[in-house]
Amino acid sequence: MEAPLDSNIPLFRSLFKGRDDVFAIRWEKSNKSGYIPAYQYDPYLYRQHKMGGGTFQNFNAKNYLPLTDEQIAKHLNGGHLAGIYPQGRRIADFHQVFGGGPPQRGEKV
Repeated sequence: MEAPLDSNIPLFRSLFKGRDDVFAIRWEKSNKSGYIPAYQYDPYLYRQHKMGGGTFQNFNAKNYLPLTDEQIAKHLNGGHLAGIYPQGRRIADFHQVFGGGPPQRGEKV
């Protein structure tokens, strides 16, 4: 059975337009919080990389998660707090508002 909020996915997509190849996810740690691109990666490979002195920034075995209907449903159902990256000229506005720019198409962070 479909969750009640899942039927709102088309409405969400019509109201909030942005890139569908990547989305942001909210993080919180101690007294700090923000948004970062959502990634798919193997945590065991990352642990090995980190133990060798690497950081997530220079960890190359990661890919952006696309903004799918499943991710929107998780957002609408409270599973996570997602943000969208605007397209075109509005990207500069996003950078100013959120303090960190979205990744460029094809860019690995």
